[in-house]
Amino acid sequence: MTGTPNDGGTEPRISVVMPMLDGAATVHIQLEALAAQGFDEPWELVVADNGSTDGSLTIVEEWRSRLPSLTVVDASAQRGVSHARNVGVSTARAPLIGVCDCDDVVSTGWVRAMYDALQRFDLVGGRLAPEALNDEWSLGGRPTPAQSGLPVAGHFLPYAVGANTGLRREVFDALGGWSDAYRHGGDDVDFSWRAQIEGFSIGYGTDAVIHYRHRSDLAAVGRQYYRYAVMQAQLYRDFRAEGMQ
Repeated sequence: MTGTPNDGGTEPRISVVMPMLDGAATVHIQLEALAAQGFDEPWELVVADNGSTDGSLTIVEEWRSRLPSLTVVDASAQRGVSHARNVGVSTARAPLIGVCDCDDVVSTGWVRAMYDALQRFDLVGGRLAPEALNDEWSLGGRPTPAQSGLPVAGHFLPYAVGANTGLRREVFDALGGWSDAYRHGGDDVDFSWRAQIEGFSIGYGTDAVIHYRHRSDLAAVGRQYYRYAVMQAQLYRDFRAEGMQ
């Protein structure tokens, strides 16, 4: 049975939060995948727009007939994915939250898999599958995402990648959301580590698969990996007292 987001008459069991910034080239593919979810419980989609100027919002509005429980929220007061996620989750109505990005593609059973995994864990990281959306060059220059468990950063603790995350609302409330201090990466590591330090459980959603899109030009990849290096130093500053190597 193919489920659809509810029309507002019933409280959603899970909310999907999707931050967006200038996603006109890809967001329609993600929306099509979300509209095809095989989940027969009521759920909603919250698009947190971080200040798009490329027509992304117009594209999202065109999907209201197929995604009837769709909310678009203005998250442009501060640039950054952490702010957009925080605004989106604050707007969401369900006790369970799934987070995806506008340039990736969720698998058909993603919402169901996140919902099921969040019955067992407070925080969940799903599996990233890059093969379908990337060319050989993009795949060859990147490490292969973990296929059987959560990645571990800094020889310290596992984390849920922000592009494929599920969480219970109490985790968000306890942590105050994702930190705006991690503006160029590491926000998901910081969030996951703080959750575990606070005593929340974290697990791997094997069936919560998202087809993941890499950056495709050399300059963008270079900037990304530079920011990763800066992030590692920032994480060490913030977590060395907790045991990060």
